[in-house]
Amino acid sequence: MGSSIVAGWPTDTPRWILRRLDTDLTNEQIAGILEKAMSKGVGFSEVFVENSVIHTLSLKARALDQKREAVRGLGLRGWLGAEDQYVWTEDLSDKGISDVIAQLKGGRAEQPARTVPLQEISFPTVSPVKQFPSDSTDQTIEYLRMVESAAYGCDRRVKDVILVYQHKLQDVTIANSQSLLVRGKRCDIMLVAIVIAEDLGSQALGASAIGGTSGTEVLTRESAEQLAREASDQAVRLLNPRTIPQKKLPIIFANRSAVFHECLGHPLEARHREGAFRDKLGVRLTSVPLTVIDDATIAGFGGSYAFDDEGTQSTRTLLIEEGVLKGFLYDRLYAERYNAKTTGNGRRMSFRFRPVPRMSNLMIKPGEASFDDLVKDTKEGILALATLGGGRSFVNEGKFLLPFFGAFHIENGKITDPLQPFVYQGNILRTLENIDALGNDYIQSTTGRCGLDQIITVTYGGPSAKIKESDTLIPLDPNVVISSARNLKL
Repeated sequence: MGSSIVAGWPTDTPRWILRRLDTDLTNEQIAGILEKAMSKGVGFSEVFVENSVIHTLSLKARALDQKREAVRGLGLRGWLGAEDQYVWTEDLSDKGISDVIAQLKGGRAEQPARTVPLQEISFPTVSPVKQFPSDSTDQTIEYLRMVESAAYGCDRRVKDVILVYQHKLQDVTIANSQSLLVRGKRCDIMLVAIVIAEDLGSQALGASAIGGTSGTEVLTRESAEQLAREASDQAVRLLNPRTIPQKKLPIIFANRSAVFHECLGHPLEARHREGAFRDKLGVRLTSVPLTVIDDATIAGFGGSYAFDDEGTQSTRTLLIEEGVLKGFLYDRLYAERYNAKTTGNGRRMSFRFRPVPRMSNLMIKPGEASFDDLVKDTKEGILALATLGGGRSFVNEGKFLLPFFGAFHIENGKITDPLQPFVYQGNILRTLENIDALGNDYIQSTTGRCGLDQIITVTYGGPSAKIKESDTLIPLDPNVVISSARNLKL
């Protein structure tokens, strides 16, 4: 493969791949769609055209399965007063497009047709692709086999290894009635390794992940042995757990726990502005100097992009500074509603969904305490170590849920026995108020998936955090946790 880059893809990308990723609609056709939509009396119109190829590799019980999927269609948006209308179609023929335009409700009277003079703009590439995924499938499969072999070789108690890899190649065209036109190609890669260990009738799982928005060169960030060792060691350490202590205790959320994704990230998305953080702008939320940033401009991370799904250039946004709420994440619609400026966080799962404000790469600035000191200063408590997703924010109720398959008891300042899996049910504001200390052990994930209502790729970076007193811990059946992990889908 050559390494020169044009519009994010290598210049020697096979032509048949580029043809599959071609949206096929001309600028004139797209302008015509917008003009017809605006003639119905809507105040703003937007077209989102997508053509994607998704390739999934699954390695379970040493058997390889492959699945390829094509996603192609058009989404059409029209603002009618306070209503955000959204319709979509997979039929990009003249009739299909006419039919989808007809689904938009119009104003009191149709408007005379007006020209929408599209002005195409481009943004600097955030994550250049060096190795095109479709040209390196054999190497990817070899990497998966190496991870599998290394995991089985880590410990005799490792009984099952599950690997799920997926890459998505997406071509998008975004245009709106304000004359914006943006075209671009994107690449999203994710690999999750799950290890299941067994001993004396006990089962436990461990997990690790790698990925990003560059090409398959992201798989070189960690060796197969490192990825396997991380998941295997975790699974073995969690065997033969104790029951959860039935009392309120201090809890340390480890740096990989992503607890702030749920209790901070989602409440900071502007569509949830009337939830837990209503009337909190400019208010101190924590006693510790907590600083939170969302940054989609970092090269290669899973939540990085040159422009969002409304065609706005990506940005770095300060959300909380030294414990004080400074702002929210906006798309165009919520920026309009709150008389704010979009932060370039309008994101969507595919053309079938309207864009909404979502996180990209959420980062929590580290504190000064070492992880060891956080533990040593805890007479009795819980270390919440590892989660495999499945969290949920109920922002309007001020609550969040986060399942943990990996946790340990802390006794007399030492990490002792593993604890059974549980769901942490927390109060958003109380959790923030009860932060006792932030660690200096910042770690950054390179990929992750968030499925609040649309599944998108995000990342999380942060330190360990000690909470003075835990909220509710709901025990989970380990067999249910492992069954869910066996059926993991990206």
